[in-house]
Amino acid sequence: MPAYTRTEVQRLLMACDRRRLLGLRDYAMVLVLFDTGMRAGKLCSMTCEGLDWGSGVARVVGKTGPREVPLGRNALKALLRYMRRWGIEAGPVWRGERGPRTENGALQAIKRLCDRSGIEAKGVHAFRRAAAIEMKQAGMNDSDILEILGWHSLTMPKRYTAQEARTLAFRAH
Repeated sequence: MPAYTRTEVQRLLMACDRRRLLGLRDYAMVLVLFDTGMRAGKLCSMTCEGLDWGSGVARVVGKTGPREVPLGRNALKALLRYMRRWGIEAGPVWRGERGPRTENGALQAIKRLCDRSGIEAKGVHAFRRAAAIEMKQAGMNDSDILEILGWHSLTMPKRYTAQEARTLAFRAH
């Protein structure tokens, strides 16, 4: 299963020109995707009303229904900067030049960043795999990863992090 590496994510972030509105949005979007492992549908369902800045949580709706997704400090900071600069105070969080961002719009933005940074485009879902791997490397157990990513079975974190779990086990031995 393809996943973006930490180095690739850094290159994607560097490809965002944060002096421009779209670059600021794309920077925040990449950080939120990498930090949370959200699916594209949940990302696009984010609303201002669903953000709890105090607890760092986004209430989203997607394939598996509504849930709360914790956002890390860097993702929150980038999200706040993007929303302030765009003047977003209500409604959908993610916007494009012609209105709310769609799943296809998010995919196109990621493809453009990949092209700009010379990285193979692996799609939006590859951030979900990358987030699971990062969580595993950070020492989270499968139950914690399951909770954060909104899965219902331990089969999923095992499938997403199998190679990383093997690498960590060999390293620990």
